[in-house]
Parts: sequence; structure tokens; C-alpha cells
Amino acid sequence: MQKQAILDFLHKKLNSEKSAIFNLEHEKMSVLPTLDLAFGENNIYSKQINDLNYIERNSLEELYPKIVRDVEATEHTFFESLQNIFRQVELLDDASIEKIKARNEQNKMKQIKDTLQNHLTGNQIKELQALALSDNDQSQLVEYIRSFDYEPVLNILAEILRMDDVWD
Repeated sequence: MQKQAILDFLHKKLNSEKSAIFNLEHEKMSVLPTLDLAFGENNIYSKQINDLNYIERNSLEELYPKIVRDVEATEHTFFESLQNIFRQVELLDDASIEKIKARNEQNKMKQIKDTLQNHLTGNQIKELQALALSDNDQSQLVEYIRSFDYEPVLNILAEILRMDDVWD
């Protein structure tokens, strides 16, 4: 996605008519897919929006104070965050945007490599790599993995399944 397309989207979002009732989750879902498409999943901009929650305050309108959502302050914070993202993207060029996207993909692969290194020996990793990159049938790779103890294989699988990117 090109820089100008991202800026156009953010500009339209920032200048769109505000609805009578602000819904943070709806607003997040209207922005996150575009940010993920532009910068890769779980990028710094998506995380910034995704981490927003309703601001809470004490309500003194009743006899006993209670905590309520401050929708107005939350809406202000949401659009302020979008404005900050807009300003940051303005400073980037198209090559920088592609680098951000590529870096996010590299981080995912690094997590998987680290998981393998945490649970397998160097020789096991070399053998896996050789079998995975060979033109041979996948069954040889599966048979080699079966030769491992169940414990490391289960730990690898569990660690990969616990990665945030797996479920997005």
C-alpha cells in the first residue's frame, strides 16, 4: 500500500462525520485492517490503536460514586491517536513503509526460529533445515520429526501456538 493511499484513508477517517454514539470497538475495527494491510500485522500503529480502551472516571451523579466510561474522552483519545499516526506516516517515504512491513514479517520468523533453537540441538536444526529445503517428499521430514522425543515437539508446538500472531 502506498503512502498516499494510507494518508488519504487516515485523512478521510479523521474528517468523517462523527456518529452520535461513539463505539471504540467499531472504530478500531474500521482502522486496524487497513493499518495491518499497509504495515503488516501487529505493526506499531495497529498496536497503538488496539491498546486503546475506554477511559473510566468516577461518576458523582448518584448518591454512591461508581466508575463509568468516559466516552467523550475516549473518542478524543482515539482521534488524537489517529492524528499522531497520520503525522508519523507523513514523515515516511514508500520505501520506509515497505521496510516496516518487511521487519514485521522478519520478527515473526525470528520468533519461530528462536522457538526451535530453544528446544532442539544444533544438529537437529541443521538436519531439519536440510530435509525441509530438499526436494524430497515431505514424509522424510515427518519421519525425522517423529524420531524426536515427544516433549520437545510438544513444547515447540505449545510455544508457537502461544504467539500472538498465530491467532490474528
